[in-house]
Amino acid sequence: MSPERQEEAIQELARAARSQPNGEARDLDQQIHAYEEKFGLSSEDLRRELAQGKRKESWEVCKWLMLLDQRDLLGARSPRSR
Repeated sequence: MSPERQEEAIQELARAARSQPNGEARDLDQQIHAYEEKFGLSSEDLRRELAQGKRKESWEVCKWLMLLDQRDLLGARSPRSR
């Protein structure tokens, strides 16, 4: 890839990262719901159990928490028009 094309690609990625979410929250909700179903508890209950020391973090729990953090960050942003 030429240096000019590399710069264009970087600028496109930066624009996409700064743009408003468009369906990302829905995708995150679906992934989070899958963890809630698998573990048989809500995300709120997961956080409470972790805070109380009743549940230990595993790799799956860590991924679940990262999804929750991503959703929280997206919650402050407005949807893009298509």
